[in-house]
Amino acid sequence: MANLAQTPSDVRIPSTSRTSLVTAGVLVVPGQPVYEATDGDHELGDASAAASADIKGVAVSYADDTDALLIVFEGDIDLGAVLAVGTIYVVSDTSGAIMPATDLSSGEFTTILGIATTTSNLSLKLQVGGVAIP
Repeated sequence: MANLAQTPSDVRIPSTSRTSLVTAGVLVVPGQPVYEATDGDHELGDASAAASADIKGVAVSYADDTDALLIVFEGDIDLGAVLAVGTIYVVSDTSGAIMPATDLSSGEFTTILGIATTTSNLSLKLQVGGVAIP
């Protein structure tokens, strides 16, 4: 499999999901995982380095540099993509993308985003590994 093919306008969360309002450091669209950069702004996460794989949440709003950005950090999220039930999804090595855990390869840092509970719902529970796959 490859990165999820997401439709940002279809990303949704129920009112029970835990969210936070942060500041974007780049253009961010709904469904993209973000990390907190050294300046405190949130940028697109990726699995190529420990810092950018330290995901703080998944965007549920659009934001440009310095705009307010709503992220979900725990709970259910419809990623606007078709998911495989029971599959663990992680941060991709492509900035702002999500992929199945089985696609991780050597040198990539593992950050689990969650497990698909339906073909449209990801049960988001972040687990940042902090180590690269040998």
